[in-house]
Amino acid sequence: MWDTEYLHALPSPEAIVEGMRGTGLRPWIEELDDGPERARVLKECEREIASRYPMRAHRKALFPFPRRFVIAYR
Repeated sequence: MWDTEYLHALPSPEAIVEGMRGTGLRPWIEELDDGPERARVLKECEREIASRYPMRAHRKALFPFPRRFVIAYR
C-alpha cells in the first residue's frame, strides 16, 4: 500500500470547484435547490478555494489530488 499526491494545474478556482462538483461536493450540492442558494454555496466554495490555492506565476492553481493504492493477492 502506498500514498501519492498528484498536482493538477488548473486555470482557476472555478475550475477546481467544477471538478469537485461531481465528487466531494456532490452530496451537499444535491441537497440544495437548483437556484440562488446553490449558486451562493458554489461561489463561497470558489472564494475558499482561491484563498487556499492561489494562482501561481504560470497562471494556474496547483490543486493536490491524493490517492491511495493497494495491491492485493489472492
